[in-house]
Amino acid sequence: MEGNYLKCNKCGMEIPDESLFCLECGNKIENTKNFCRNCGLEFKEGTKFCIRCGEKVGFEICLLTDFFRLYINFLSWYVKCLFFVV
Repeated sequence: MEGNYLKCNKCGMEIPDESLFCLECGNKIENTKNFCRNCGLEFKEGTKFCIRCGEKVGFEICLLTDFFRLYINFLSWYVKCLFFVV
């Protein structure tokens, strides 16, 4: 077979690595690839910084960044509401 393949963890069928579902049993395939949110470069598990752009990477960093972004947006909205500027 050409291209990159992985095995379904439910039925063992070889499927293209970009598949979202198994072609044989329909099992949802979890994406195990990691990409830098800044430049899009794929990186290996355990990487702390992107080798292309130097951005901090990792699941925990992404969650924390998203949390603070939402929190800052909320605070901005709340302050506007206090002064009736919405």
